[in-house]
Amino acid sequence: MSLRDYLRLRSNRRQALTQLCACYPGSEIAKLDPAIRYLHLQLGDEQGRSVLAWFNVDDWLEKMGIHLPEIPWFEVPLSYLIRWLKSFQISFLVNQTDWQVTQIAECIQPLPEEVLMLPADPCPLFCIDWPQGHTGVQFGPMITVWHIPFRLQVILGYSQIKLSQLTDLAPGDLLLITQMFTHLAIGQCRLYEVSYGLNQEIIVGNELTKDHEVYQEGETLNDWGCLPVNIEFVLDSRTVTLSELDEIKAGTSLILSHDAEKKIAIYLNKRLFASGELVVLENGPLAVEINRVNPGLIEEAE
Repeated sequence: MSLRDYLRLRSNRRQALTQLCACYPGSEIAKLDPAIRYLHLQLGDEQGRSVLAWFNVDDWLEKMGIHLPEIPWFEVPLSYLIRWLKSFQISFLVNQTDWQVTQIAECIQPLPEEVLMLPADPCPLFCIDWPQGHTGVQFGPMITVWHIPFRLQVILGYSQIKLSQLTDLAPGDLLLITQMFTHLAIGQCRLYEVSYGLNQEIIVGNELTKDHEVYQEGETLNDWGCLPVNIEFVLDSRTVTLSELDEIKAGTSLILSHDAEKKIAIYLNKRLFASGELVVLENGPLAVEINRVNPGLIEEAE
């Protein structure tokens, strides 16, 4: 048994009916009842559009209030009804649009398994397609691309250490930032260079190109314990919308979170590993002093 056996088979026709149903309030996906007498219609509107549909002829006769003396309509053969109906100018009002019947005929078997039951006056129409012009439908609030949230991070730089060295890390240890490259990023996408300003702020600099490479993989090693681990130091992060992101340009000033330099997030291969404080070593380079380690990753490394 394969995975496909557990999955729902997506029907293209069902999907089309579902989308059509969303455009017309009150419509629903229905099954045609073999016991009901349907007639097949071709309809047209003032715009020259043409569409095919079915309708319940007995329902239509009842809604129109047309009766035969002493003879119920269901006893009248469809062939006679069709000839009689052709003498009328029959129309259906659908979503404030008048559709005139241009042809009427008996149904060709087999009928489709599922159809769209479309509200109409004087009685519902059944179809598998319908022109999706202006329906007047106003859908509920939907998120737009300009309101999709993104996590904007201020990246300080990168380092690499051997996998075997992770097991010895503890609060108070230092991780040296070997490649300083302060920039804004969202996920894997690097956006802008940044520089430090006054009063806990950073200044946005040049836009980064897509092919900007900061980090090169080290040489291939044979010992699993010597596998290189990518370390990322995140100074700050915030959630921004696409609209807010679009306003960031070279020269923009962004305020950092309070004590951001004391809350550096350290990611190992894109997983949160530890947090610490950004410090300056006596010989000049920057490092992060670890103050909290995620024990789960240490256990995995061991």
